[in-house]
Amino acid sequence: MINISSIELSNNQHNLLSKGLSFVLSGQVDSFTTKVELLQFFINITLKAFYSKDSVKTPSYDIPECSLRAAQKIYEPSNVRIFKPKSTFVPQTNQAPVESFCRLVGQDITELCTQNREQKLYPNLLGSERKALMELMNNDEIVIRHADKGCAIVVQDKSAYVNEIKTQLCDRLTYTLLDTDPTFRFGQEIKDTLKHHLHDGRISDNEYKYTIKDNSIRPMLYTCLKFTRTWKIHLDGL
Repeated sequence: MINISSIELSNNQHNLLSKGLSFVLSGQVDSFTTKVELLQFFINITLKAFYSKDSVKTPSYDIPECSLRAAQKIYEPSNVRIFKPKSTFVPQTNQAPVESFCRLVGQDITELCTQNREQKLYPNLLGSERKALMELMNNDEIVIRHADKGCAIVVQDKSAYVNEIKTQLCDRLTYTLLDTDPTFRFGQEIKDTLKHHLHDGRISDNEYKYTIKDNSIRPMLYTCLKFTRTWKIHLDGL
């Protein structure tokens, strides 16, 4: 943990940040999220079992040489289109071991969720560390982020962080001030272009569905600190 802010951190705050930004407080298990992730896990197992080599019987036929040449031409790298929407196919497997495994695991997870709701929770932070957490959360004068390289956590003044962002945005050679958010307009232009290519047969229906995005996400600008071996600090905008 590296503190370059003007605020001196206490030992409890330092120990808390040393646990990492991915540290999670103890709490009740989210049963709904657990069931969703468990269902996705079962789907993945079912797909692996369905497409496993042992369960696929490949018949042996005498294929004419002309058919082989035609197949090779069709599946040349330049002719294969790999862009397609994510499949939602869920096979029905009749393999008893897979069904038994999913059923038993589901029962065990349900039982663990029930026990978690009934059992008393024990905190994984000391009282002083919880107090330090609240102090850091309520401190609007600092920014806590990961460094650009490695797993170091950097604490810096919020004013310096904001000034760096403003300095980068004031670079008119790189950024242009806009009156409105162009995200929707850009998305509509991309959609119209893709529809034109789809109509002309330049892309397939799967490629169109794969490329099109109904809910566009605006990018976020932030800065990361770089530390060299001599602990010299660099600010890079992403």
